[in-house]
Amino acid sequence: MLRHLLRAAFGAALLFPVAACSGPAEAGPSTMAVPEPPAPDPAQVAKDNEYREQLEAGQKAIDAKKIDDAIAHFEKAITAKESGFEAQLALARAHAVKKSDEKAIKAYAAAQTANPRSSEAYLECAVLLERMGRLEAARTEYMQLIHQELEPGLTAKAYWLRSELSDRLNKREDYRRDREQAIKLEPDYAARIKGGDVMVVNNGGSPFALKVDQYETPDGAEGTLPKGYQFQISGNTSAYLIYQGKPVTARSIRYTITANGKSRQYTVNYAKGLTLEVTVNDADIPR
Repeated sequence: MLRHLLRAAFGAALLFPVAACSGPAEAGPSTMAVPEPPAPDPAQVAKDNEYREQLEAGQKAIDAKKIDDAIAHFEKAITAKESGFEAQLALARAHAVKKSDEKAIKAYAAAQTANPRSSEAYLECAVLLERMGRLEAARTEYMQLIHQELEPGLTAKAYWLRSELSDRLNKREDYRRDREQAIKLEPDYAARIKGGDVMVVNNGGSPFALKVDQYETPDGAEGTLPKGYQFQISGNTSAYLIYQGKPVTARSIRYTITANGKSRQYTVNYAKGLTLEVTVNDADIPR
């Protein structure tokens, strides 16, 4: 049946030519010869074969846990084809297994050059740099992956992992910005956030002192500040609670507001986002 349908369609095309193709009748079918493709370069064919053979031998050596042999094979593959992404990435992984970290970093960079849109080369390099304690360099790797603008899930993952490094480096603005971008691209990440940086929003015009009586950290542990320690909040302001250079981050907080020689105690629980907002109105300040 398919043959009949194709024959009918072909016949219809002959009877009713497409308007765009109408015009003076041609003298006859073209007799122009199709040029023969150029013959393959024997030297290049030999290099390609060598590349594939060495890459395969290296993978077999990896399976046999003969890392040094694998490295030798991958290096020979790269000699045959310097731009070979598969061999560069495999060499980087082999060096990482051996803990030859600097050699692995160099191979990952070569793999990225060979294939700038390979997520593995950036993600694995960033993890290795983090293991080496080079957190800023790891953040750069994640940002390079972000700049490739691959599919949203990968970009969200890079933002999220970068935010964790920003947190460890106490780069709080970067931490919040990276997490916001991750959640924007992949809303499921929001469920991983269990607490927020405590921010006091003073909607009134009166200053007051705020003492943190007790708070619960995002991982569920009890957080405390030195006895008697207070934050001085001015009027009509918003400010994160910072202690010893780091924000107070909580899933719940119990605090006391003191003003005019009087005190009142309140409790606020984390809701969503990256901030646990403590809103203070005029009516909340003791008179």
